[in-house]
Formats: sequence, C-alpha cells, structure tokens
Amino acid sequence: MYSACLYCQHHLGHNELLPRFPVGRRIAFDSIKGRLWVICGTCARWNLSPLEERFESIDECERRFRRTRIRVSTPNIGLVELPEGVSLIRIGKPLFPEFAAWRYGRRFKRRRVKNTLALGTIVTGAIGATLGAAVTGFALAAYWAAYGTALWLVDEGPKRRPVTAFWLGGRVLRLDQHHAEAARVFSSGDEFGLALHHTHGVELLRGPDVKRALGYVIPALSPFGGGQHEIRSAIELVDRAGSAEVCVANTMKSAVRYNGWFTQFPVETRLALEMSLQEADERRAMDGELRALENAWREAEQIAAIADGLLVPPDVLERIAGLRKGIRSPGFVFN
Repeated sequence: MYSACLYCQHHLGHNELLPRFPVGRRIAFDSIKGRLWVICGTCARWNLSPLEERFESIDECERRFRRTRIRVSTPNIGLVELPEGVSLIRIGKPLFPEFAAWRYGRRFKRRRVKNTLALGTIVTGAIGATLGAAVTGFALAAYWAAYGTALWLVDEGPKRRPVTAFWLGGRVLRLDQHHAEAARVFSSGDEFGLALHHTHGVELLRGPDVKRALGYVIPALSPFGGGQHEIRSAIELVDRAGSAEVCVANTMKSAVRYNGWFTQFPVETRLALEMSLQEADERRAMDGELRALENAWREAEQIAAIADGLLVPPDVLERIAGLRKGIRSPGFVFN
C-alpha cells in the first residue's frame, strides 16, 4: 500500500471510509472494470491502487455512493461528497436523478467565517473607542458611545444593513435586512406567490419570479450560514425530499401554514431551502469540473488497462469479462 503520489511524491492524505485502503480523500472507482484510483490533491493525477487491495474497497465505495442521493453526474462520471470529507467519483452510467447543491454547504461555512469576522471587527472597534474615551476623561462620551453601539447591535444596525440588490421586472430592487425578514409567501391558486418588500415599496410576485427573488432573500435570513451540524441537517432534509423541486415545494407549503414567514423556520430548514433554490446554478458550476474529471479518467483508464493486463493472463481477463455478462466458460472454476 502506498501513501504518496506516484507522480509528484506528495502525501495523498488519509480516510476512515475504506478499512482495507485508508489512503486519499478523493477516490475514483469503476465497479465494472475493477479499478480504484486515489486522486492527488496536489497534482490531480490518478494513482491506480494495487490489485489485491481493490475489490472490497470498491464494493464499499459503491454502497456508500448508492446510499447518498445528493450527487451530480454526467453519462460517465458521478460525484458525491460524503460527510466524512471524502469525495467519491464513480465511473459508469448514472444511477437516478441527482442533486448538486451539496457543494453549497462549503459556501455556508465561508459566509459564517466572513460575517463573524466582520461583526467582530465592528464590536472590537466600538469597544476600543469607548474605552479610549473613558480613559481620556470623556465619561459622558464613553457612555453614549457604549449605548449607541449596543442599540446598533441589537436593533437598528442589523435591520438597516443592505443585504442584496438584483434585477427583476426591468429594474433593480434593493433590499435591507428588515425587507428580507418581511418577505411573505402566500397561496395563489395552484402555485405560490411572494410579497417582496424593498426600498421602494412592495411587489406581489408570482410564477418563476418567486423562486428567483427567494434565491436572494433566503440567504439574508441566515447571514452566518450554519455550523457543521446545521449544514449536515440541511443536506439530510434535501436528501429525504429526494429532489430540489420537492424540497422547495414542501418548504413553501410549510411557510404558508406559518402565515408565510420564513423567519419562523429553524436555521437548517432555511439552509435546505437555499440549497434547493441554487440547484440550477450549482449544476452549471459543476459542468466544468465534471468535464475535467472525465478527461482525466480517460487518460487514467488507458494506463490502468495496460497495468492490469500485465498482471493477469489475457485468457483469465476474457473469462472474467464473460462472467460479468453472465457467460460461463466450460471447465473454468474459481477456487
């Protein structure tokens, strides 16, 4: 068993997913041809695993891949990221309709860090100004500075904070935080409508504009994204729904029962809705990565076919191929 890349010699990392082959964090496998690769995180080259260490690991990869419905694929490549932090790349025909917005969980983490740092900077600056005023003898100024900072933090500041602007209906709509929190879903016949508040008034949206506007509103309701547990719960909500469309429809129905307010939902429900609303964009973002993976796989498969052919006699390979198709050769028995 190796632990370094065969091409650049960098460490391939470790995983707890495969007991027989605990190497790498990005693993590609082909159940039909019996291939297992570890993709180097440094040079992105595909390292073919030793033949004797593959088959149990390939079976485990296949089981975990099939167990997770949140994935994306092309006709030849399937990609999924497991909660353990391991990426599985499945070679072969896709299984059933898949969902790519699990990648959005990474953005939740970045947003949490970014906004937490920004808030920390503001609070630290305000505290420094207050203490500076107190030390220099301006006690009254320090009092009012502390009072103003506290008021801003609990009410006016966050409520008045601009959160987004987007083009809709031939004009730019600008939303502050309190506008996003005031957005309300209502039932409109067989579909849903949205009462969207913005700096110039209120818009009653119907049809495709509802999902488009919600794609900007919902992130504002979770400015700090979510923790690891909340992100995982959100992914499980989408996974249980089976598709992004079903998840959105279920959440909209629940919102109507709550008088249309999304602010009454727990964080994980808002994150799941945000992920579902971003599905189309995430799929477009994945197209380039999947094409690159497919090109890399074709090159790695050529090398793997040559390498495996050197280790197994041709007649054995032919009979194994026949067994996979249900054809048994007379007189050929596996011990």
